[in-house]
Amino acid sequence: MAIRTYPRATEPHFLSLAAALQPVLPLVSGLRYFQGVVTIDADFSGTTDQAIQALVDAAPVTSPLLDAKARVDSLSLLERAGYLTLLDAINVERARHSAAAITKLAFIQAVKDRVDTA
Repeated sequence: MAIRTYPRATEPHFLSLAAALQPVLPLVSGLRYFQGVVTIDADFSGTTDQAIQALVDAAPVTSPLLDAKARVDSLSLLERAGYLTLLDAINVERARHSAAAITKLAFIQAVKDRVDTA
């Protein structure tokens, strides 16, 4: 494990950055941003600083919209069960009117899309 720093003018969206880093750095134990620098504590074997810098540069800027979309993917089991129960009820009504069912994946994507217009 080592700690390395990478310059960046804006704070990255950490969930997006962590997801991008995961294939390159499977063992990351720390990730933070302070005063224009992203600090990563990880096992850097098998990669280069240039590859990591490219991922840091490409990460989107942190925003409430990205946080909300990430929250959709991390709902608790109880929350997910509640929403999917409502989806089942909607699909029963849709079937009564000969409309196609809404799939779980389509429903989740629709919620994420709605975040942009809420």
